[in-house]
Amino acid sequence: MRAGNRPAGIQAAHLRIRDDWLARAVLNFAADGPDALMHASLLGSECPLDLCQTLLEISPDTSLPISARQSQARTQLDRAFIQGAIRWGRQINGKDMDRFRRVSTTWRSRVESVRNWDADRLKESLTDGGTLWVLTPTSDAWPSQLNDLSQRSDWAPPLCLWGRGNKDSLISCSKPVAVVGSRTCDLYGSYIAHEIGRQAALQGHLVVSGGAMGADAQAHWGALSARGEEYTGDTGSTVAVFAGGLKRMGPLRNRELFQAIERHGGALISEMHPETIPEGRRFLLRNRIIAALASTIVVAQARYRSGALNTATWGAELGREIYAAPGRIDTPENTGCNRLIHQGKATILISATDINGICHAPHQPGAYPVVGSFQSSDLEDDTGTAKSREDTSDQIEKSLPEQEIAVKRQPMSKKIGSKSDKELEPGKGSEDDLPPLEEIPPALEYLTEAENCPHVDPEEVILKAIRACCKKDEAATVDALIRTLEGSRFSGMATSSEAGTVQLVLRLLGRLELEGKIETVNGSAHLVKQNQASH
Repeated sequence: MRAGNRPAGIQAAHLRIRDDWLARAVLNFAADGPDALMHASLLGSECPLDLCQTLLEISPDTSLPISARQSQARTQLDRAFIQGAIRWGRQINGKDMDRFRRVSTTWRSRVESVRNWDADRLKESLTDGGTLWVLTPTSDAWPSQLNDLSQRSDWAPPLCLWGRGNKDSLISCSKPVAVVGSRTCDLYGSYIAHEIGRQAALQGHLVVSGGAMGADAQAHWGALSARGEEYTGDTGSTVAVFAGGLKRMGPLRNRELFQAIERHGGALISEMHPETIPEGRRFLLRNRIIAALASTIVVAQARYRSGALNTATWGAELGREIYAAPGRIDTPENTGCNRLIHQGKATILISATDINGICHAPHQPGAYPVVGSFQSSDLEDDTGTAKSREDTSDQIEKSLPEQEIAVKRQPMSKKIGSKSDKELEPGKGSEDDLPPLEEIPPALEYLTEAENCPHVDPEEVILKAIRACCKKDEAATVDALIRTLEGSRFSGMATSSEAGTVQLVLRLLGRLELEGKIETVNGSAHLVKQNQASH
């Protein structure tokens, strides 16, 4: 194919693109996310490579003279959109064409930045030096349920998926379970998300969530904790779906969680170019991926305005089964779930430990690497290369199948508290701000010496910490209690991992609440009056 009137040296790069995944990745980069117009154009093209090459042929600079080849390419692009829209069942009018031409000009501007690259350089950039894999609808590991997003003409399924970890986990379960909820969930919401994730994984199901603080993190940790239970057969895995690119994963405090997912049979995925910043609008679009991947969606806890409700709405549109956990009507954290149930948009979740009624039958998950235990040496650093992945895979294959899992329950989210989307933005932290990667704590029975010491009652320690917060007129949240413990003679309660300390405090608070000694309101622990006098 000749380059027409184009200056020498410009035509080479796109002519050497021969891979479907590479063409789709470039188209994704051009559209900067899901775009119904791009999807229609792809439907009207012979193949992704054809559409990609057409874009590369057109210069966005209208001040330059247009060659015959460029004019032909523009006509081909318009024709592809029209044909694709018709195939998609949509009528096209003049306004639609005007909008398409404005949007496609933006596509061409973005493609211009890589048009002079060769295929090797494109692959290096789009896979972050070979550390990411890219799936397309023709890939064996592509989850076919994502294609449901094309059922309406104003939606768009992902052009491709970038990922880290085990891509086969995406097809390890025919009917995955999504667990979502607020970032600010309280202990009740945390328990539900964690337990649903654990029970689903125990039955071999794939657990899907968004990797955020709060309920998302609880669900992922719950699925991971199932690997430490005594059971027959393998457990299901977990997948985190991100709003931005995988080089912009956040929040930073969930880094330990992300690495645990990747190293232990799960996957981290995004439909966005690796460098994409996770802007607020992208989270709502990300939610459609979570909803499409799942067969059942459980909303563990949600406020009146919550992204979890957006996921439930996507799920309802896609015909997924929606369940919501009911909660006290005087607690804002439960408003969203209660409203879903009241409006008939979700079925009431009646149990967090018995999920047989909301999931398909237990099954053996798809094959994926089995890791004997959670150890710091298993946690891969973000700067790891493809070579380090191969070395780790060799280690996994040599691990003994009968090796006992050391972790019976993984830590829940490190901090339960309000977090805005700003936490995910670049520039809000650096690698130097990250805590060192420590070993994920073993079973709870061994989290701390204080709990096994006959001279120290850990429940009494927590009660004293709550009283100390009350004296300072400070809400006795998990964070506040940990700070109080760190500054007291009971600092031995802290574990080697911040996540482990949070898990321990959550466990003790739950025990005290069951015993009727405290109650939790809006994430803050309060002494029950009849016990307060006796102490």
